Amino acid sequence: MLTNALITRWKHQIPHEPEDDGPRILESMDPAHVVPFLKSNIHWRTTLNGALVGPHRIPSLKVSVAVGKASNYADRTDSSRFYDYKGAYEVTQGWPGDAGPENGLYPPGYEYSTST
Repeated sequence: MLTNALITRWKHQIPHEPEDDGPRILESMDPAHVVPFLKSNIHWRTTLNGALVGPHRIPSLKVSVAVGKASNYADRTDSSRFYDYKGAYEVTQGWPGDAGPENGLYPPGYEYSTST
């Protein structure tokens, strides 16, 4: 779950060094800002027993990011509520192990895009 790390970056306006000309600072927690930030800054590694493994060696690996809403309660006996999630496939697109609509991770019509 990326939410806690993103909230910390946003609240403290921590700059990041993107590999492209993407955003360096997360402007808000709105998906319109989070998706482009992650697209320029997210990285993942695959390991086996602590050793790096090339993602091409794991053809079944599919990495995706979802955007949605959450309600968290001060009373710790109340469970948080997560809802309205959509797959933001563009975040991982073009990277080894990227997931897309063809992988069926989310129901049809539940795709998020910054271009819509």
